[in-house]
Amino acid sequence: ADELGLTRNGYTFIGWAKDSAATTPDYSDGQNDLRFTESTTLTLYAVWKQGYAATASTVCDVIKGLTAENATVVVTGQSMPVLGDWRTIANALAEVPTVKVTLDFSENNVTSYSGHNSSAFKDTTNLVAVVLPNGYAGGTDFSGCASLVSVTVSDDNKNYASVDGILYSKDKTELVLYPAGKTATSFTVPDTVTTIADNAFCENKHLTSVTTPDSIDTIKTYAFSGMTALTTVTLGADLTTIEPYAFYGCTALATANFNNQRCHWIITKSRTATPTKVDCTITQYPADAAKQLTDRYTDDSQYNYCGYYWLSPFGTITYDANGGTITATDTTQRYKYPTATLKTADELGLTRNGYTFIGWAK
Repeated sequence: ADELGLTRNGYTFIGWAKDSAATTPDYSDGQNDLRFTESTTLTLYAVWKQGYAATASTVCDVIKGLTAENATVVVTGQSMPVLGDWRTIANALAEVPTVKVTLDFSENNVTSYSGHNSSAFKDTTNLVAVVLPNGYAGGTDFSGCASLVSVTVSDDNKNYASVDGILYSKDKTELVLYPAGKTATSFTVPDTVTTIADNAFCENKHLTSVTTPDSIDTIKTYAFSGMTALTTVTLGADLTTIEPYAFYGCTALATANFNNQRCHWIITKSRTATPTKVDCTITQYPADAAKQLTDRYTDDSQYNYCGYYWLSPFGTITYDANGGTITATDTTQRYKYPTATLKTADELGLTRNGYTFIGWAK
């Protein structure tokens, strides 16, 4: 468009189409991968969208001019693909701290303003809601926003889904973002979820209790970090990995319930140091488990931060006398996967009149 000097007053050019009546383009501006099977004469028609395309500068100018208590800024036109654009907008929000702002990108073709795990809006205190466009793939851009209560996305988005303002992967197997400003005091993760993403609950100061289902396999780095109101967390039976710093800064966490698990705790002096394995039974000691998840430990005056955890499930064996009698009060035995030593008949007080015990069957 710049080479052609293409303009239309009051409109934004969004691409080229082969049909003059088209409202969506067949080709983008400057597209360089066109292929033709034969020599042809092709007429391309400019496709226009009414209104002017937003840039980081124009969005910031609008935000800085806001005076109402609540305001919605609709960002239209082409995307701003540079991380600096995202942070420039966050800085503009900081200049109007008394205005509660909703950013609506539903009419924008942004794919991602920032990179993975950038948390570009972290510490922004007056962003209350975000509406994402169909092509968005940014993930954790909005983690740690203290007033953010809702992130919504169109059903047509190929990467994400939103339920009650919470952002999930499209298939709902990953909880991507639980907004930091949501004021509920308890939350149960849906049983479709297998992974809690990096920074997913970061800096939420309202939740006191979180329960994860047995379907959860992995809790990623900083997933629950900075949740200073969190007192109780219940983790499902199939959990295998808690990545470094997942609960860092959860200063009120007093109880961590692991369902039928034994925790193998790895501590490291740094992320690159050789880990030291510490095998600690925590199922019976939820307060100690919470301490191990959140504390920093010292060794020879050097800090060992909360490191990787992986969890091996306990199994349970139940002994049935099958016509005989067991005098022991406890007929069950827990074992750590994958091996177990069975109790003896004498330990169980196993007898049956007129019979000899010869072993166990499943």
